[in-house]
Amino acid sequence: SFAVFLGFRPLARRLDAALPDVAGIGSNRLIGVTGSVISAIGSTPGAAGMVRVGAEDWRADTVDEIALPVGARVRVLEVRGTRLVVEPVEPVGPFQLSEPR
Repeated sequence: SFAVFLGFRPLARRLDAALPDVAGIGSNRLIGVTGSVISAIGSTPGAAGMVRVGAEDWRADTVDEIALPVGARVRVLEVRGTRLVVEPVEPVGPFQLSEPR
């Protein structure tokens, strides 16, 4: 069985070399894609909001910890576990997050 493994190793290397870059597989396919904020993102660390990218909703933080209101257009910069790191597509003016009830 070890000899079979060694025999198929060159074939496996050729097949791996023919594969496309894996950066576009899984959640990494979202990098560079635009979406919209559906739950405001706060300006304090850990104050994640929600964004919709395509048909999927994701928890999201901003790269510079800037607040983003509902409806703001964002671009995905990075995927960190189950959260997206986003930046606004257009400059967003300051706004006040409503107090939690």
